Amino acid sequence: MKTSRLRFLAAAGVFLALATFPASVATAQPGTDVATGNAKTIMLEPIEITHKPGRTLSFGLIFNGGTQPDPVRIYLTPNTNSAPTRDYVDPADAAHVRLLGAAGLGPNDFQDDGFDVRGQKRQPIQVDMDPSIVITNAAGQNMAIDAIVFEVFEDGSSTQILSPPGRGGRFVMPDSGFVHLEVGGQLIIDANAQPGLYQGTYVVAVKYV
Repeated sequence: MKTSRLRFLAAAGVFLALATFPASVATAQPGTDVATGNAKTIMLEPIEITHKPGRTLSFGLIFNGGTQPDPVRIYLTPNTNSAPTRDYVDPADAAHVRLLGAAGLGPNDFQDDGFDVRGQKRQPIQVDMDPSIVITNAAGQNMAIDAIVFEVFEDGSSTQILSPPGRGGRFVMPDSGFVHLEVGGQLIIDANAQPGLYQGTYVVAVKYV
């Protein structure tokens, strides 16, 4: 009798358990239906920007006559995969400031700055930096570089891929996962700018968008 009673209680317990906990959603019952969804994520390759050794945003050798009534602006513009150009924003300023030297990688040459960027292919990337750069001589006197301009292009290509071109913009990383970035700008020369070497640093930021 005890055995029968135990079997009855066990059966009752199973029944109560089934009645208390509903069937899994994945178990179809009359009047229901199920479907399977998808889930995923994509982990991007690290994005990396490195400064090219020996490169600097240099306006080269300049003689300041100190006679200009207003600051003189000298622009230095990158030319995709070729030597940059340097000239006066206002040609009349040639009467006050003289530009010397040539484009090149020597210590007295003018040149655009250069970086290499690596990242996930076909992924949009934003390029940004501060709107101006301050360079300083040994006496603590400052000059400014503004109107910063970027160019981004693939290795061996002469096609600019930054849109819009200029200080900030976006580009899509090509299938190679590698591009060159060059930097130019405008140097502002006051009449009282003193002789000497002016130097400074700046930061370029790249990020996925």
